[in-house]
Amino acid sequence: IQEWQPPTLTQPSFVLGVLPLALAIVLGGRETLLRNRSQSFPAILLFAATLMASRNEALFAIVAAPLAARGLDVRLPALAALGARARELESVAVPSILLAILLSAFAITRIQAKDPPPLPTAAITSVAQSPGDHRLFCENFTWCSVALGYPTLRVFIDGRCDAYPLAVWREYVHTIQVKPSWREQLGRYGVDSVLAGRGSRLSLALARTPHWTRAYADDAFVVFRRD
Repeated sequence: IQEWQPPTLTQPSFVLGVLPLALAIVLGGRETLLRNRSQSFPAILLFAATLMASRNEALFAIVAAPLAARGLDVRLPALAALGARARELESVAVPSILLAILLSAFAITRIQAKDPPPLPTAAITSVAQSPGDHRLFCENFTWCSVALGYPTLRVFIDGRCDAYPLAVWREYVHTIQVKPSWREQLGRYGVDSVLAGRGSRLSLALARTPHWTRAYADDAFVVFRRD
């Protein structure tokens, strides 16, 4: 889960958000770090927390923003004059910001009003109805939550994702990305059925792989069984 991992220099939110704020605070020197310890101490703790997990970036930004603004005022006095001029535009800026928020909320509402993507209920039922017990690998791990209602099905990863160790997650990602070891990983875990999206990279790879045959297909999903 990306938000639980340490940030990297490829993440825009870290490079363009967290690091500039931290730099602005450091530029303020004594004014931001020593004279405002009630603010700087939480900012330092949250910066350390951000280095351990990306999910803390927003909390750091909330605490760091006032200190960063003060640090920029110390090192770049011209910004203070620019800020005074900006206040003259408040009568226009505030309604514009409120309008932008309302339009964004309306757009998000329209997006959320769409029907959710279909679940592979029929595809998983087809596996459960075949004789014997089966170990099912789902290209989208949340799909395998449907399989929990069938006692004859075991899954590689299901929607209760927190319980799985990092090594299993890496093997799951390697498989859906069709890395060189994906066939061996399916064999090592005894997977005999794979549910994939129709036309996905994994489904195309399985179609070309010996000893795997297509056992079910509909408009959205396909199931492959090991011979």
